[in-house]
Amino acid sequence: MNTEKRRISFFTVGVLIVIVGALFGIWDGNENPLFDEGSSQTLYASAKVGDPPELHAEDYFEEGVLEADRLTYDMENCDLNTPGIYTIPVLYDGKETNCVFELTVEESLSGENAFSIPELPASQESSLEIRISE
Repeated sequence: MNTEKRRISFFTVGVLIVIVGALFGIWDGNENPLFDEGSSQTLYASAKVGDPPELHAEDYFEEGVLEADRLTYDMENCDLNTPGIYTIPVLYDGKETNCVFELTVEESLSGENAFSIPELPASQESSLEIRISE
């Protein structure tokens, strides 16, 4: 009877551990999606001329992935007093990320540019009737 003992090398055991770990996602962790080099993310926001925009990148990701106090926005190339579309880089801990906001600065309608329904004079208000027929 021939009994051979098989030996498994340290390298083979290491490779098996890595494969099993990859299959079960052991080393996946909670990576920051803002630093994923294989993708880019554009978030959209709007503001009226002269008003500061409300930018909250953390609202677009799963809860707990980003910390709001570590997020900043590079507003250097954004003129909030001129209507237009601006690209605002999102920074995390001061580092540029793969994420930007596309901010649309719109003119605010006021005075004669605003749409409003004219009011009827007091003498005509009573003449308005609604009739429903079957």
